[in-house]
Amino acid sequence: MRFITSLMLALIGIGITRAQEVQDSIKAQELNEVVVEAANQRINAEVSTYIPIARQKNASQNAVALLSQMAIPQIDVDPISQAVKTAHGQNVSIFIDYVPATAEDLKGMKTQDVKKSRVLPASV
Repeated sequence: MRFITSLMLALIGIGITRAQEVQDSIKAQELNEVVVEAANQRINAEVSTYIPIARQKNASQNAVALLSQMAIPQIDVDPISQAVKTAHGQNVSIFIDYVPATAEDLKGMKTQDVKKSRVLPASV
């Protein structure tokens, strides 16, 4: 009797296991490639941040040329005199790691080291 009961429980267990094997109704599809691109500029009320792309860095000899390549609308860059001014003709203060930069700093800077450029409003 015990053998029959054990056999019946084993058969019932097999039946339950087979009942739980349900085919997935959603078809799987393999994607070839996914490309994620970030915006090269972020603008809010306090600061505008511009991130140069590799092509702009490679095409620039120095930091001023990189600013020219980035075409930031709030500033005008004169590639001949290496002057950076606002759109209204005022001088622009340039900082590297929060330290005021000299003209020599800008000429000697490797453009590959530039991570981002920030433009602050004139009142800041």
